[in-house]
Amino acid sequence: MRFLIALVMALGLAACGANESEVRIGQPSAKVYSALSQSSISEVAMLMPGLAVQRSNPSQNEILYTAVGDDGNATVRFAIESVDGGTATIVRTTVDAPEITAKIGGEMKVLSEARVAMGMERALRSFSRDGDAGKVRTELNGVLAALAISTNRDARELVLGGDKEAALERLLANVDIESLSEGD
Repeated sequence: MRFLIALVMALGLAACGANESEVRIGQPSAKVYSALSQSSISEVAMLMPGLAVQRSNPSQNEILYTAVGDDGNATVRFAIESVDGGTATIVRTTVDAPEITAKIGGEMKVLSEARVAMGMERALRSFSRDGDAGKVRTELNGVLAALAISTNRDARELVLGGDKEAALERLLANVDIESLSEGD
């Protein structure tokens, strides 16, 4: 839970508006595409039912992640371009998120697209340096999870404070607890 709070807090700085970045990766586009298309928040979603990040492919060389939220959806789009005869890849990342405020450490903060974009860019630069697809997936999963939590009112309340019992009750409202418990 502390990990989730740290992720959400890392995103909670002022600024809003679509943010873009571009990173060149010395790997073939198929490897980059594979690494970026396998990101998921499934582990966090198991702890917080109701969180959702959907992956789609608007075109052959694009991956779109959409965090479905109460206050509007947030998106992260990766446009992947093969360069240098297929030996390298340019990834253009675009982040678009609604303005979301939350009380963090006693202060009101605004979800920052710039911070989300920086997190994505940092993960891609790390991938460019060491080529570790597992590491980039883990970093992207964390940023996507923080984005999903930030866009879900109940998850925000549960992670950041407020009426935790009511937030947990709302998150678990559609979970069949009996099916999750072990048999006798």
